[in-house]
Amino acid sequence: MKKKTDEIEIIEIFITLWKYKYRVFIITLLFFFLGLGYENSIEKRYIATTEIKKISTFEENLYNSYNIVIKYINNANNNNNNNNNNITSDDFYYLSSALGSFPNLIDKKYLENLFLEMMNDNEILLKVFKKSKLLDEKKYDDMESYSEAIIREINNFRLIPPVNIDRKRKEKTIDYWQIEYETLYKDRWNQALIYLNAEINFKIREKIISNFEALFKNIEKIREYELKNIDNQINIKKEEIESSLQLRLSFLKEQAAIARELDLAENNLKNQTYYTPSRDIADLQTEESYYLRGYKIIEKQIELVESNLNKEFMDSLEIIKLENFKKILISKDLILKEIEDSIMDTPISSAEFRAANIIFENTKYTNPISLIKILLFSTTTGLIFGIFYVIIYSTLKRRD
Repeated sequence: MKKKTDEIEIIEIFITLWKYKYRVFIITLLFFFLGLGYENSIEKRYIATTEIKKISTFEENLYNSYNIVIKYINNANNNNNNNNNNITSDDFYYLSSALGSFPNLIDKKYLENLFLEMMNDNEILLKVFKKSKLLDEKKYDDMESYSEAIIREINNFRLIPPVNIDRKRKEKTIDYWQIEYETLYKDRWNQALIYLNAEINFKIREKIISNFEALFKNIEKIREYELKNIDNQINIKKEEIESSLQLRLSFLKEQAAIARELDLAENNLKNQTYYTPSRDIADLQTEESYYLRGYKIIEKQIELVESNLNKEFMDSLEIIKLENFKKILISKDLILKEIEDSIMDTPISSAEFRAANIIFENTKYTNPISLIKILLFSTTTGLIFGIFYVIIYSTLKRRD
């Protein structure tokens, strides 16, 4: 009996809805226009998605001249360091630090990383946002509140990394970085992207050039310090040799004077050998008896010592090493010149330099609250409201 009653009530509801179908339609239509009016009245915010494109392989090849020089220098430095592993002097200069480590090779990945790093610089974004007038300055009481609003707006700026670049999953593959931003103004955001692209590439070029200039200055300072250090080492070694020779000369002159005083012209020493491999006076059986060799021999030795002072310097192994290292450091000028010339052969020397490009003309705009969604929601709401209205209206009417 209850089941039959329920069936009757459902049939009555359908009959009622059909009877007042025009009222349901009018209410639904009213909600439809309310939704349409709402959509037209609200500010439309778009989610803009823009590709960041790496430089092409052709553009990357324009850095080959620089990369070849850097590879050559790094290999030469490695070989030089390997060949000089036996340098152990305590107060020696640091040859390896003077040779230095040069910048990275410049390729599309390196430039892209610099570009992405700059994209996270809030100072650049603040400058671009103000220049492109993404927010209306007139709506704010003062510059402080305007700047604070821009900083909040910057939080809508996001970098989206590549998706599924290994291509193993059955998903859409995006092998480039993207910029995502929610905005009210398409034209202003397009202009902001143009400014941003130009500003970042300008800053990267400026940074690379300033890094090279700083590197050259540092190497030059190290080189100057090392050259002074080498000259000091050479002078100290020369003073040591000269001091040793002066002691030798003093001794020989003293012995020659004694030999003349005793009128000993010829060698009067028999069966004695005086061998000094280090050229110093040492290991003599009796130093006081050296004059017995005769003043002719001793004075000849004095002449030889005085005439061979420069030869002593030239034959010093330590001085030879120091002079060789000095030549290596002086040759650093040629290395720096090679690097500077190779840089001038790359796009870095041009104002048209690009580390990467923001493809603003292909920006995709999507509206998170679309017209279709609003009308579908308002129409459904109107239909439900209309059904309840006519059912309640019919029930109250029957009671009357």
